[in-house]
Amino acid sequence: MATQLKKGTFEICLLALLSNKDSYGYELVGQLNEIIEVKESTIYLILQRLERSKQLESYVTVVEGTAKARKYYRITQSGKVYYEMLLSEWDNLEKLIQKCIQKGAQND
Repeated sequence: MATQLKKGTFEICLLALLSNKDSYGYELVGQLNEIIEVKESTIYLILQRLERSKQLESYVTVVEGTAKARKYYRITQSGKVYYEMLLSEWDNLEKLIQKCIQKGAQND
């Protein structure tokens, strides 16, 4: 899949993963890599951007039995509204692309 197309979808994917459960960056990367190949650095940049724009917030928790701290992300109310807007835009885009594909098939 083209790099630009993938990058445009990662934001929706991250918000989807965080819509029901808080998670930390490495876990999110692992979940995404089960579906589509993604670079860790790309995901962390998107997480930072979403946090700066108040779509996500983060908190730090110490992992039980260790001294290791882990940064968790959670979707904000604003992030939920933004996610719903992105889903609507995605749905509209999908319909437009399907129309183009169908029109192209008719021209064959």
